[in-house]
Amino acid sequence: LLFSSGRGLGVGARRYYQWNQQPYLNLYQADIGPDSSLSGVSVLPVGVNTRYHEGTMSYDAGSNRMYLTRNNYHRGNVRKSRSGRLNLGIFWFDYKSGQWGEEGVFPHNNREYSVGHPSVGGGRLYFVSDMPGGVGGTDRYYCERQGDGWGSFQNAGSRINTAGNEMFPHAVGDSVLYFSSEGHLGLGGLDVCYIRPMDSTSVATNAGYPLNCHHGDFGIVEYGDEA
Repeated sequence: LLFSSGRGLGVGARRYYQWNQQPYLNLYQADIGPDSSLSGVSVLPVGVNTRYHEGTMSYDAGSNRMYLTRNNYHRGNVRKSRSGRLNLGIFWFDYKSGQWGEEGVFPHNNREYSVGHPSVGGGRLYFVSDMPGGVGGTDRYYCERQGDGWGSFQNAGSRINTAGNEMFPHAVGDSVLYFSSEGHLGLGGLDVCYIRPMDSTSVATNAGYPLNCHHGDFGIVEYGDEA
């Protein structure tokens, strides 16, 4: 299991984020036991983790590549916007022979707005961005796989995106896309919704109670045949 946490281990552990006075988020891993229990928690190495935030990630088992969300910080260079804001970008690492390789940069990162929350499934990479020209606050976008890389991106459209914020996608192959939304009819805050992205007649559906509640619900992942 790969996850992010502000528990204060690894690179940047002594630095605190000024908005909440908590340690910056780093990525960790844990072993999953036969009964689904977790053990052996350890922080991922320097290189994967930096002195800024590392957050929502997706592991592409077909290519042994992890895509992660990070503040726009690459090889020691901070890439702030013209207004001085340090936005989010997507970066990737290949996992080979038990080690994480060199860092790669998602070609659609842009210092002027955030790009993050990657999820790979069904030959697509879904992501979230607050780039200009979207339907709402943060919208869902996707690009198609082209060889070892990704083609141009496009907005996922009004079937998914609303005037509110859509975040935290999780693609189950090409059959189902889960995501969190505050714009679709829900129980309160962010609610988990799902849609069949390859079916043009499918509409976004709230996953309902008990998965959703009156508070924010997000970050669903699948494990084996279960979600």
